[in-house]
Amino acid sequence: MFNNIIYFIVVLLIFNVSYSETSPDDSLLYSISGLLICWVGFAAYCRRRFDYFSRRIASGRYPEGALAEQYERLNVRLSILAILLFAVAVYFFSLKQWLMVIPGVAAFSVVQGLFAIALFLLYLSTLWYLAWPTYRVLFRVHVARRGFVLSNLRFNLPVLFPWVALTFFHDLLSFIPWVSSSSFFNNLYGQMIFFAVFLSLLVVVMPKFIQYWWGCKPLEASEKGKHLAAFLKRKGFRYRGLLSWPIFEGRLMTAGIMGIVPRYRYIMVTDALMSTLSMEELESVLAHEMGHARYFHLLFYVLFFVGFMVVSFGLSDVYIYLAYVWSPLAEFISEDDARSMTLFYLSVAVPMLVTLLIYFRYIMGFFMRHFERQADLYAATVMGTPAFIVNALEKIAYLSGKSRDVPNWHHFSIAQRVACLLKTLEVPRLAQKQNRFVLMAFLIYLMGVGFLGYYLNFSDI
Repeated sequence: MFNNIIYFIVVLLIFNVSYSETSPDDSLLYSISGLLICWVGFAAYCRRRFDYFSRRIASGRYPEGALAEQYERLNVRLSILAILLFAVAVYFFSLKQWLMVIPGVAAFSVVQGLFAIALFLLYLSTLWYLAWPTYRVLFRVHVARRGFVLSNLRFNLPVLFPWVALTFFHDLLSFIPWVSSSSFFNNLYGQMIFFAVFLSLLVVVMPKFIQYWWGCKPLEASEKGKHLAAFLKRKGFRYRGLLSWPIFEGRLMTAGIMGIVPRYRYIMVTDALMSTLSMEELESVLAHEMGHARYFHLLFYVLFFVGFMVVSFGLSDVYIYLAYVWSPLAEFISEDDARSMTLFYLSVAVPMLVTLLIYFRYIMGFFMRHFERQADLYAATVMGTPAFIVNALEKIAYLSGKSRDVPNWHHFSIAQRVACLLKTLEVPRLAQKQNRFVLMAFLIYLMGVGFLGYYLNFSDI
């Protein structure tokens, strides 16, 4: 899910930083044929890669942990290929220009974006459809192919809900005369305040709707559910609901929390996790999720998105200026035709994409990994011992077929997490040290973003 958040942001950025002021130079048949060829080629390449990977699994010569790592990397590479083909559709097959021809689409940026996302989802759905046989064998998850694709869609689409609501509301405001002409909504201050406030409100109330979208049901009815609810009450944790999370038909071993305020806060646990872990291990998993709420991690994620918005607003002007003054592009820009303007927008989009990837992959990823460590240490503190959360992590890694030694950009590896947890036996105040480290890192981030935001947006440069 975390990877797909970045994928969707990249896709929307590519789509928005594209030329759409004139009619397409090429015919509709040319554009449709190009899109179809790209999709068929993508599907054929995915099938070939997954067939080859399935043969590697069947050979029995590779450890499951290494295969799981390679599978994840293959999915990332194919997803990046899907993004590149989407960019080809935008910049070389005039996707946005053709959408503007459709009556009414030009007036609603949310409709334009939904069409763009639909094309990207076609690529992702193709990837998931062809990945299913490999996934089922490698991770020993007995889910139907249709259920696998639909579960991926249901799991990932809520990422887009805040964007849809935000963009739709902004579109509606543009139809109100006093708002569209207001200096507040048309200057940088107004736009930043609007996006920050509206995004915060969305994050507060959106979990109420997402839990219905995922088909979550109350867990309190079962014996284990009653015990876990009593555990949360005993620890004084405030929340709205403890839910069964039926994602991937409940066969995925995971848990999660969503919601900043207690009235709209939900803890979710899949059936596979409920049946696999002991009661103490389940309590430690819930304590981990409690840690995310205790340290306001979800609120920090909102701040990171606002921080990116502040910096990207200023950098976009810098990139546009550099594109204008760069001599190889100057001749094309002066021609003022669709192809030269497409090249100009592409030259602006590339550095913006690099900035986005650096920000989310390395800066936000750094904090996400350390937030997870905070939550792990909080679970060990709540349980009075790291043993239960360590056992839970090891079971999940072993039974899901994933390598315990491979980290990703938003989580330390299981081995790293376990080593840190066991270190609390030697360093009892490790949790406090981690909290101070995260606080200092965030203060440095805040000063850096504040300086860049002011310098890029409000200084005389």
